[in-house]
Amino acid sequence: MAPIVTTGLLLMLTGTPTPARLRLAVPSISVTGMPAERSEFFTEHFAGVLARAGADVTSPRQIAQVLGAERQRQLLGCSDGTSCLIELANALGSDGIVSAEIGQFDDVFQVNAKLISDDGRVLFSQQARAGNAEALLDRIDVIGAELASMGARLLSRGLTPAQAGAPWLPLSIAAFALGVGSEIVAVVMLLRSNDLAQQLRGTGPIDINTATRWAAEGTQANTVGMALAIGGGALLAAGGIFLGLEVSSRSSVALVPTGDGGHFVLTGRW
Repeated sequence: MAPIVTTGLLLMLTGTPTPARLRLAVPSISVTGMPAERSEFFTEHFAGVLARAGADVTSPRQIAQVLGAERQRQLLGCSDGTSCLIELANALGSDGIVSAEIGQFDDVFQVNAKLISDDGRVLFSQQARAGNAEALLDRIDVIGAELASMGARLLSRGLTPAQAGAPWLPLSIAAFALGVGSEIVAVVMLLRSNDLAQQLRGTGPIDINTATRWAAEGTQANTVGMALAIGGGALLAAGGIFLGLEVSSRSSVALVPTGDGGHFVLTGRW
């Protein structure tokens, strides 16, 4: 009975063990009906989606560094695809391989993706179509998040999403609010300074004490107004910078080549 009690106490003290982070390898995505150079773009984008979802991702460049370029070509180009993918996963110490294909047929894009375990089982597969490059990237974002989630659940692994960056949006809002408030008060103070100056230049008789007091008040109002105007401008500029940092942290811009030129694609999380 004592060992059982001791074990129970240890479990209560240590809690449930944290599962190991899901490790996925992403070989180069094959493309059909489009220039071969798009493969690298789509592969890096897919790997980025999986990494943001919390998986530990091994990209083609890292695969080549671990295995060597020649061995990587052998494994990815062999006829017995499943056994080669198993060997690739085991060589990299990955829990699974994400295999994907993207094709363009006239104006329609199609992406096929599947998650293969290190023992060759297809754990999850997904297929989607899109009418343009921007929609295609959106589909890849959804499929990548689903692959990571299903892989973690089916393989009893954990996900460690990328840590959220600095709260640039709240900082931007606060800076804009303070900047606008400072500018409003600055205008009031400068108007007060100008009003006092006008009174001092008036034609009516003014005793020396009143004139001295108005001059001091005008000087003080002008000084405070100018300081607030400069400070408000700096705060507004800071707000713009913080907003730019927020946009850049949430989104990315890419040029996806097409048969008749290219598309600028803005993607992100909002």
